[in-house]
Amino acid sequence: MQNKRWMAGLLLVIAGPLAAQETEFFYLSGRGAGTEVDWEFRFAEGRGAGDWTKIKVPSQWEQQGFGTYNYGHDEDKTDDVGFYRHSFDAPESWRGKRVDLVFEGVMTDTLATVNGQSAGPRHQGGFTRFSYDVSSLLKYGAANLLEVEVHETSADDSVEDAERQADYWVFGGIYRPVYLAISPPEAIDYWPLDARADGSLRAPIRLRGVTAPAELELRVETQAGELVGQPLRIRAEDATAELKGNFAGVATWNAEEPHLYRATLELRRGDTLLHRQSKRFGFRTFERRDDGLYVNGQRILLKGVNRHVFYPDTGRTSNPDRDRADAERIKSLNLNAVRASHYPPDVAFLDACDELGLYVIDELPGWHHAYDDAPGRILLEEMIERDADHPSILLWANGNEGGHNFDLVEEYARHDPQGRPVIHPKSVLSGIDAWHYPTWSELMERLDPRSWRNRWRGLFGPLPIHLATEFQHGLYDGGGGASLADFWAAMRASPLGAGGFLWAFTDEAIARTDRGGELDSAGNYAPDGILGPWRETSGSAAAVAEVFAPVVVVSPVAASSGLEGWDGRLLLDNRNDFLDLAAYRLDWRTLEWPLDGPERTVESGSLPLPSAPPGGRASLDFRSGRDARAPSSGDALELRFLDPDGRLVLQKTLPVRSQRLETLNLLATDRERLKTGRERSVGSPTVDENAQAPNRLPAHRAGQGRGPVPSPDAPGPRLERHDGKVILGEGAFSAEFEDKTGALVAFYDGESRLPLEAPLPTSLVFEEEGPAFPEFLRFVEDGKTVGVDIRYRDPEAQFSWRLDGRGRLRFSYRVEATGAPLPGVFFPLAADRVDAFSWLGVGPSRVWRNRLEGSLGFHRKARAESATPAWGQEPVFEGTYGPLRRAGIELKDGGRLELLFEQPTFLGLLTPSFPKDADDARAEVLPRDGISFLVEPSPIGTKFDRPDEMGPQAAAPPFEGFFSGSVWFSWTRPPQ
Repeated sequence: MQNKRWMAGLLLVIAGPLAAQETEFFYLSGRGAGTEVDWEFRFAEGRGAGDWTKIKVPSQWEQQGFGTYNYGHDEDKTDDVGFYRHSFDAPESWRGKRVDLVFEGVMTDTLATVNGQSAGPRHQGGFTRFSYDVSSLLKYGAANLLEVEVHETSADDSVEDAERQADYWVFGGIYRPVYLAISPPEAIDYWPLDARADGSLRAPIRLRGVTAPAELELRVETQAGELVGQPLRIRAEDATAELKGNFAGVATWNAEEPHLYRATLELRRGDTLLHRQSKRFGFRTFERRDDGLYVNGQRILLKGVNRHVFYPDTGRTSNPDRDRADAERIKSLNLNAVRASHYPPDVAFLDACDELGLYVIDELPGWHHAYDDAPGRILLEEMIERDADHPSILLWANGNEGGHNFDLVEEYARHDPQGRPVIHPKSVLSGIDAWHYPTWSELMERLDPRSWRNRWRGLFGPLPIHLATEFQHGLYDGGGGASLADFWAAMRASPLGAGGFLWAFTDEAIARTDRGGELDSAGNYAPDGILGPWRETSGSAAAVAEVFAPVVVVSPVAASSGLEGWDGRLLLDNRNDFLDLAAYRLDWRTLEWPLDGPERTVESGSLPLPSAPPGGRASLDFRSGRDARAPSSGDALELRFLDPDGRLVLQKTLPVRSQRLETLNLLATDRERLKTGRERSVGSPTVDENAQAPNRLPAHRAGQGRGPVPSPDAPGPRLERHDGKVILGEGAFSAEFEDKTGALVAFYDGESRLPLEAPLPTSLVFEEEGPAFPEFLRFVEDGKTVGVDIRYRDPEAQFSWRLDGRGRLRFSYRVEATGAPLPGVFFPLAADRVDAFSWLGVGPSRVWRNRLEGSLGFHRKARAESATPAWGQEPVFEGTYGPLRRAGIELKDGGRLELLFEQPTFLGLLTPSFPKDADDARAEVLPRDGISFLVEPSPIGTKFDRPDEMGPQAAAPPFEGFFSGSVWFSWTRPPQ
């Protein structure tokens, strides 16, 4: 079996007669999660300890049932030790060559032996590639035994502190691939490329085992294999050499146009090929200037996110498919940068960043503690020599948040011929202020060249540019997209703004094998991503994608007046750094939103966008073009902007008709549905257009023990009194009120009853008071409508109910805000009665005042926990939604309460709650369950910043004066 696997691996790398001069790779382990290979394993002590058994490699041993789970802040971490052994065959063809045993990553200290002999010194450090020359230890043409002893705790205190006294889960084991690299005795060792945007290329070369002068030749080819320019050649007299040249007319690499080339370096002596290596690279120049960051001479802004390598089932063991999927997901959020916090990622992720176009900060570990000089130099060299050729990497981070060894800074340039700047996250280095989690006022101080801070700094030289390597901490549902629009606008507007990196990409919740797969995020330390641990989406994800969109619709904007009178012109901003607006296209369609069915497409088309340079603006005449027509029918115009690869970068849906006309049209549809008894879910994709009207139950059954039910046969709207109750009725629908107070009691649909409670101003909900006795009360019956008018004194509030001859019940309100939080009108409703919620409006997630982004359309959610669980972002149910146009609240007993709004309104649904450890990632919420019609939602904070520290959008002054609105109610219940 071993020989078969060896042959399969060898065939992957051998092709053609010169293959013997290429480095061969023979994998002893799998190449990542899902392709693991069983090795023999014995655990010293603790969970899983005992006799020799099997373990999958690569893997974190905790996820295989061994050892103790530790989070980085645990004071007493277990010193778990595991012993691995694995047999493999070394063919005779390897004799005389160099065979390196390569570990891509082991946590944390590693001792390896081959056939009982030491492969080399103990390696200390869990996040970098390391290798041993085992050529002299192998038995060729026979079986060999590899044994590996792994200590989760490092014997070097500085390594232990830098890597494992950290704010993330710490694991143990061989968690990245292990393989043998077989190369000729005379070989190319290290040849990093410095390829610039002007086509110049420099390659310092380190050779190994060269016994006499030899020739070096470097060729550059396109990805399709076409030769670019002329090969570069030089005679190597000793172990080092340098090739220089220029390749005119090359396409440069940047995040928007990630052009890649392939370089092939050959080592020859006369006509004999000694060794050949190939790799991908990009022509790219990166600079930090006094006024910002520049790629290929163009100023850029980094729209970034922090990413840990982490998956709930495998910990830090990844695979190329997962790495690429993460890079694609980051691109889909319209981000252009990622910080590899707080350690180098897998090579496959950097490959994906090169291919897809993402700028990268690659980081030497060191959370709050730095490596000592000796291990730091070794690990720094291992990181750079593995990663130096990735054009995606713009910056090196020398540790994080105080974990900086200043003596190592100069070491970076020794190994990186590109001389990329080195930064210190949460500090200033290389003219870059990488401060973390600035409040709004702190951000203004750093971005304003005239602030007192910057005036003082300016006395000592050029001002540093500001690059927040962590900001908007996304704890639970707070942060992430909260106030991002304000922060990003400030960063874009400042000459000192270079961008920032959101914390963080995903939650870090591990599926604990000692708890039956329970997801554990260490309290509030790890549930801090824009996405959940399984990459579940969230409201912050929608906000991030919209705020960072490369195409922005300046006008028209969505408004209650719709597109009536629109001249057909779209004013568009190009927020790219390199691409012209003409590289994008617009797909559009007009939609109809019927009440009882899914949305329908009326018209559709596609348009190229006009030319506008990066940072420029252009106008698109929507009615120009052969197959493009300004919307003449339908309820909404949907705009979908796609990049050159067909990826959606922005979706905007604008109402075509005014809100008032739309509401009246929907009410007529609603009336027809009530007449026929058809029960539909708003926006449900499973609607049966041919469904028959259900048979209704006899009316007398519905009223048994439930109070008075007026006769559904009485003509026109009517007002009836029964035992201290007032009934407003028309047809099968009626509403019941208290005679003395005018308080709402219940709705009826002819055979069943929906008990309700009277509305009250939200200020009384906060004060935990019931409605006062009305100052004024009257019941109205004028032949056309029947209704109730109520006025209260403190706070001043006027409520009005009207039922017309078509069975439409309208609730109107005018209420004094009195400066109370969340001004609005509240209807009590028990949470245990609610089953689902569907709406036409902005969604699919709940909103906050400082995170309003979303898509206008139909949305639906089933009931879920109100606080975002530590192990997943969605679905979050309770909260504020909108602005809404209509909504349906589905009750557990099968009834459906439908609401239609005359004005775009925010609807509060039940009471959001927050975990006890949510810190500042909270918002003001109503203390009781119910539904509320709100002027605006409350703002939310982040883990470290309260809402009032989050900027203009969050810190709006309390609403003063009066607010008003009108809502139309209906209620139906399916047959029993």
